[in-house]
Amino acid sequence: MKEKLQLVFLCLLLGCSSSPYGRLDKRTAAKVIQSRLDNQLMAVKVEIGRVGSHCAFANNKRRQTADGLIPEYIGEDLSPGHNGRLSVAVKAGYVVAAPDGEGYWQVSLTDKGRAAMDARLGSSERNEIKGCDYQRSGFVVATEKLIKVTGIFFTPAEFLSDESGRHIDENSPFAKYTQGSGLEIKEDSPIVKFDLKWDLTAIGVALRDSSFTPEQRNTLTLDHWVSLQFPSLAPTQWTPPPQRDNNARQTVRFWKAQDGGWRY
Repeated sequence: MKEKLQLVFLCLLLGCSSSPYGRLDKRTAAKVIQSRLDNQLMAVKVEIGRVGSHCAFANNKRRQTADGLIPEYIGEDLSPGHNGRLSVAVKAGYVVAAPDGEGYWQVSLTDKGRAAMDARLGSSERNEIKGCDYQRSGFVVATEKLIKVTGIFFTPAEFLSDESGRHIDENSPFAKYTQGSGLEIKEDSPIVKFDLKWDLTAIGVALRDSSFTPEQRNTLTLDHWVSLQFPSLAPTQWTPPPQRDNNARQTVRFWKAQDGGWRY
């Protein structure tokens, strides 16, 4: 009993609690942050198989004909000179594209591409419209890794007195509060700042190439952040990957979930 009391006293003295159900500490915040980062990937999806300049895909609409409802198709140019996703996969050494008849190419994975392919990001659906015959494979472009949690703030005074708090990215939702009052921070909804870095794959490095044609660059708007945990929330706007090992700082608000754990 005496030893237990001594242990409790030491924890109170040193602040060694790391429980996700108590006051948020840096160790707990780091676990929550990295867990979320592990479920978010910047990815690119590439058509593997027979592709061409006159491929098409069915949209969600149906057109009434004498034979009944038929799907509507949208044309899609997947030729190497137009498809930025294919071009960057070739640059990364993940695929090769060989002519396969007039206006068509056969796209095949290399050994490097098979090793880099992420099964979580691909599609089992096969497109066989207008002479094309392909499936989509997914490749990770970049991942985020937590460097460290730099601060946890439980009151506006703590946040505003922190020197780095005065240099928050102007796009941050907290930026406006560094100039005045109005910021609400409580024990169960603290603000957390942390540093992270980007790790680029070979295809991520290739995506920084500035030699893309305008047509290829336009097709890259189809690539997006993929949330493995919440796929429906993934944005579709193309975001160029950062330089390798480029560090960034983020400021977020944590909150207590119904199960007592921390989220942001």
